[in-house]
Amino acid sequence: HIQKGLWEAIQSDLERGDVNSAAFRLRRGSEDVLESVCDALGAEIAYNSSMQWQLDDWQFSAMRHYKQLLQTGMKVASSWNNVNALKELKQRDSWRKDVYSRIYNEQWVINPSVHYNNWENLSKEDFSDVVEAFRELHSLFRCTDCGTLIERVPRKGAGKAVKCGCSSVFWNLTTNKAT
Repeated sequence: HIQKGLWEAIQSDLERGDVNSAAFRLRRGSEDVLESVCDALGAEIAYNSSMQWQLDDWQFSAMRHYKQLLQTGMKVASSWNNVNALKELKQRDSWRKDVYSRIYNEQWVINPSVHYNNWENLSKEDFSDVVEAFRELHSLFRCTDCGTLIERVPRKGAGKAVKCGCSSVFWNLTTNKAT
């Protein structure tokens, strides 16, 4: 996977003032990461007969599905009257909203930085904000303790939970039938 060393390589490009290379790495690395996120979360990608997808296909599907899973987790935590889980999920949702807002504001910069254009040459300072927004987006989908991607289990059928490798992230998706 291209994920290993992604941020260090992007930072190296930026230190050399090579924003185009940094933008290419960010786009390519994000496509790789977000494809894995979509797989782990069971996010649906619109069918494409050429079997070729781009960053926005993976990104928006991952973001949409992550939001849906958080909302389901909050409803389930409420149904079980699990105050601690509900509080944690609300904090994650607040973080998600902040990250999504930053992504929506910054992502437009990637394509002009990858492709030739005669109207814009971004500085490394300009592009650093984009890099940070995407680093935050990628981190939404990883456990801060073990570093693994969070995943819906089981991956097929109705999900029963969202968890990470060490289970410090665990969102119950099974509603209390008694309520």
